[in-house]
Amino acid sequence: MSRLSLHLGLALLLLGLGAPARAEAPAGRALPAVRIVAETMKVKGAENRAVFTGKPGKPIQVTRGEDRLDCARLVVSYDASGAVETFVAEGSVHMVRKARHLRSERAELDNRKNLLTLTGDPVMEEGKNLVRGEVMRYDLERDEVEVQQVEARVELERVAPAEGGKRP
Repeated sequence: MSRLSLHLGLALLLLGLGAPARAEAPAGRALPAVRIVAETMKVKGAENRAVFTGKPGKPIQVTRGEDRLDCARLVVSYDASGAVETFVAEGSVHMVRKARHLRSERAELDNRKNLLTLTGDPVMEEGKNLVRGEVMRYDLERDEVEVQQVEARVELERVAPAEGGKRP
C-alpha cells in the first residue's frame, strides 16, 4: 500500500468527525496544524480515535510547526466535538525540537496541556548533554523538562574571564 500523507484535521473532517484543522492551545491560541505521514490509518469512530501504523524501516512521521516525531504506531484520541485530546506514540519514538532530541518506547501528548510524557527508557540529548530517566515530562509550552529517577551527563563550558582578569 502506498504511503498516506494527510493533514489530521482535514482528514478527520473529511471522515465526518468534525475535528478542527487546528487544536487549541491552553491559553486559547491556535497550535500549528499537525501533519501525519503513515502507511495506514484506521478510524474507530465509536471509540473516538484514529490509529496510524507505519511499516518496518518507514516510521510514521508527525510534524507540528518545527517539532517532528517519528514512531511505529500512533493513536489519536478526540472528544465528541472532534477536538484532539491525545496523541500516543509507540515503538522507537524519536522527537526533535530545535537542537533537542528525545527518544523512548512510548510518548503521550496531552494536546490540551501541551504536555509530552515519555516512558520506556526515555533519553534526551542536546549537544553533548544527555539525560536519562524513568519518566520524562516535557512541557512544550514552557519548554521545561522534568525527569524522574534522573541520570545525566552534562558538559560544562568554561566562562572566559571578564576584562581585568575577574570572572563575572
